[in-house]
Amino acid sequence: MPRRSAAVVILGLAFSAGFQPEPAVLCAQAVPPASVALDVVALDRDGRTVDDLGPQDFIVTIDGQPRRVLSVRRVSRGPGAASDAASRLASGRAGTFAAEPSRTVLVVIDQTMLRRGEERTVVQAAGALLDRLGLDDRVAVVRVPIAAGTRVELTTDRPATREALRTVAGQAAQPGLPTEDKAGRETPSRVTVEDPDRAKVVDPERNVNPPERPQLIATPDRAASTGEDDLEKARASLASLADVLKVLQPIPGRKVVAVFSAGLPPVGQPLGTQVDAVAAGAAGARATVHAFGMRFPQVDDRPTPDLSPIETLTRKTGGSFAMLEKDASRTIERMIPQLSACYVLNVETGGLDADLRPHALRVDTPRKGLTLRAPSFLVARDDPQDPVVAERPSDAKVTVPPDNREASREADLQLVLPRMIDYVRGYQRAFSGLVAEEDYRQSVGQKTVRLRSDFLLVKLETADSWISFRDAFEVDGKPVRDREERLKRLFLENPTTEAIVQARKIREESSRHNVGPVQRNVNVPLFPLTFLLPENRPRFHFRLAKKGDTDGLPTWRVEYDERIRPTLIKNPETERDIPARGWFLVDPVTGAVVETGLDAEDEAGTGHFVVRYRRDALLGLWLPVEMKESYTSRTRGTPIMDAKATYSNFRRFQVKTEEKITIPK
Repeated sequence: MPRRSAAVVILGLAFSAGFQPEPAVLCAQAVPPASVALDVVALDRDGRTVDDLGPQDFIVTIDGQPRRVLSVRRVSRGPGAASDAASRLASGRAGTFAAEPSRTVLVVIDQTMLRRGEERTVVQAAGALLDRLGLDDRVAVVRVPIAAGTRVELTTDRPATREALRTVAGQAAQPGLPTEDKAGRETPSRVTVEDPDRAKVVDPERNVNPPERPQLIATPDRAASTGEDDLEKARASLASLADVLKVLQPIPGRKVVAVFSAGLPPVGQPLGTQVDAVAAGAAGARATVHAFGMRFPQVDDRPTPDLSPIETLTRKTGGSFAMLEKDASRTIERMIPQLSACYVLNVETGGLDADLRPHALRVDTPRKGLTLRAPSFLVARDDPQDPVVAERPSDAKVTVPPDNREASREADLQLVLPRMIDYVRGYQRAFSGLVAEEDYRQSVGQKTVRLRSDFLLVKLETADSWISFRDAFEVDGKPVRDREERLKRLFLENPTTEAIVQARKIREESSRHNVGPVQRNVNVPLFPLTFLLPENRPRFHFRLAKKGDTDGLPTWRVEYDERIRPTLIKNPETERDIPARGWFLVDPVTGAVVETGLDAEDEAGTGHFVVRYRRDALLGLWLPVEMKESYTSRTRGTPIMDAKATYSNFRRFQVKTEEKITIPK
């Protein structure tokens, strides 16, 4: 199933073609006349975003002249943004709330002073950042200096970005290693943009192939040979970063540029003019630069690379700078809140509307205890037109318990639940087309049956829901069918109603291999995730139980119980309802589900399922690795059966593409 999100970036549309705001009604907000929009991040003393600011909380000066703040809106960003904005309005808070569900993120690796052989440090750190992004965030990886022929992808496909990280190659020689000769050096290139289709209007709801895309043209006109001095190297590194920002200017909306750098060559003189030029370019692209510095052990008396220009650049673009710790994920974790929300200030311009020159900008606040991150330069750009919550949805009421601790827990639930919902929606898209090999052992008394199956999640164009099932190909070591032919028919042939029917038949067929007295077809690992789909959520009550840690990852336990009849699970013999209850262990930043629990109880006994997930670095997904299943007699309290399934050998049968930006030779 082709994806459409990256086409939005290429063609200049404001929002993803697949974005369906929920549960709020969203619309584009009209910008007041004679105003310019600028982004500001507000943090408290603990580094958390602040939620209750209005025009009176900002003092803005442009070129030294005070300017009136006409309006302010708070923008929720990333996973769960639309629902988060809606819940804030529903809670009765004053203000305007908007959403940026899909962020545009460029990961820039500065290879200039990165030592050869020490690339692993930066690859792991950049990978930790990718782990903290949402499945709908569009990401590209760019290496600096930029080489001719480089292909840059803004994509939601994490394997593509992981593969791009593997191409990182340090250009600074390790002490004692021979340096490269002139012929072996990579030549940095200026990047320009050509966009023949910027004036075309494209319907974001149509699933069509886009017209000719903008191309990034690389021209090797900047010298970077072995003989250049450190000053030229530093200037070339900053100029390459400026070129990247220039390429971003035609792409609408705000951007995040995450720079990983060991620093610039120490030149012994200030680079303020060059840094200001790059910061002004970031303002023109509506980009915020966040940088992560790496420091390697000093060798002999050689001067160490200079990180101060990079740190200055982040401050001038409204971003942040941090040195990477031994555990890079902790450094990344502290930066992520700055990507989760911002304020858009519409400020009177006094004639700057059509002026594309950079102007000096300063944003202050009269409130104590706040840290504002805003750019030092302002370039009059169109407002990002984030979708704004236009009315309070009837089903988005938030009940705040009187107890402060319970109120805080409810607020956290309102934060994490939309992220879970967005994650599952993206997970459906990302997992569909994958096949895993399942090794499933079921035991009843002395009898044990071993099934080997292909586990699939099929999402066809004509289907309204997932089709998740096991397709058994071996029972107790004996083959039962030709696995490859059936997989090809399910994945590679045109989606048809017959294919859906076939998939359901295969699910029922495989359930015949279940052993024990319990008839069931819900014993597949992704089944609990369906409780978070739009058609099923109203059935359940959710509550935040506790916060903890799962294998070093902070996780929250969200419990659920089904309260609507008829229930999703029924006794196949008596047709009696079996309400589901259980829990999700969730990464609160991304909404990723790392463990699920499900209990289903009727008059005969209780079924208990626990599914554990593990992050796959290559696929960029949390994949099921183990499902434990047990049934206990209700009257005797004795085990009826036990089962355990493990999952491995994940592979992709469908090729899913994103739109690509190419830098031709």
